Amino acid sequence: SGERYVYVSLTDQDTVARIDSETLDIDTIAVGDQPDVLATAPGQDVAVVLNLGSSSVTILRTVNDVDTVITLPTPPHFNRLKVSPTGLHAVAWFELNSPNAGGIGSFQDVSIIDLAAGAEQVINVSVGFRPREVQFAPDGSAAWVVTEDGVSILDLDSVTVGYFARTVPLTLDPFGDGHPDEVVVAPDGEYAFARWASRAAIRAVDLDTGDIVDTPLAGAPTDLDLTPSGDRLLAVVRSQSQVVLMDVPGDIGDASALDTL
Repeated sequence: SGERYVYVSLTDQDTVARIDSETLDIDTIAVGDQPDVLATAPGQDVAVVLNLGSSSVTILRTVNDVDTVITLPTPPHFNRLKVSPTGLHAVAWFELNSPNAGGIGSFQDVSIIDLAAGAEQVINVSVGFRPREVQFAPDGSAAWVVTEDGVSILDLDSVTVGYFARTVPLTLDPFGDGHPDEVVVAPDGEYAFARWASRAAIRAVDLDTGDIVDTPLAGAPTDLDLTPSGDRLLAVVRSQSQVVLMDVPGDIGDASALDTL
C-alpha cells in the first residue's frame, strides 16, 4: 500500500493493479514480463516491482490518478527487493533460497534503484558473496548488505557506475565459525551485531575499523534487536528464560555490565 493507492502485481497478466482506497476504482498498468516482488515507498504513491521474466524493474508513480511508468533493466533473476525509509532508493538482489527463484542470478551483485522523480536509474554494485538481507540507515543515506563475507556498506549518496562496496568481515574464521544466524546494524552504522545459535555470546563488529569483540552470555541468544536510537541492544536467551540488555557502546565486551531480566 502507498499513501492512497494499493498496488498488486498480477504476474500472469504482466500488469500491476492499482486500487484507489477512497473510491475503490481499479486500474491495471502494463509493466514488464512476470511482475512479482513489489514494494512501495513509505508514505508515497510510488511502487517498485521486479519483472522476473524480463529482468527489469518498473517504477510506478501515481499523482492525481495519473500514472508515470518507467521500466529499467536489471541483472537477470533478481527476486528480492527493499525500499529505503525515505523512498529515495531501493535495493534489489538475487537470493537462491527464495521461493520465487526462477533461475540462477548473480551471487555478488545488487542493483541500487534511484527513485528520485525525473532521475530514475539503476546502478549495479559488487558486494560480498551471496547477499541475503539489506538494512537501511533511518535517513536513507546508507544501506548495509548482509552477505556470507560480512557486511557490505553502500553510501547511497555517492554511488556511481563502477562502485565497489567495502565489505567488513563478521568473523576471522568463516569456515570454523559458520555464518551468523542474525545480524543487526546500528542506525548510525558504527557497529554490526551478530549471533550464532551455537555460541553463547553477542558479537560486535566495528564497521569502521573491523575490530571484533565478543560479549559472553549465559546461553546462546535466539533473537537480537536494537532500540530505534541504537543506544541499547536487546538479546533473548531462551534457554535461560532471559532478556539481556546491553548499553552501546559502553557494555561491549563487558559481561558484568549487562542488565539481565
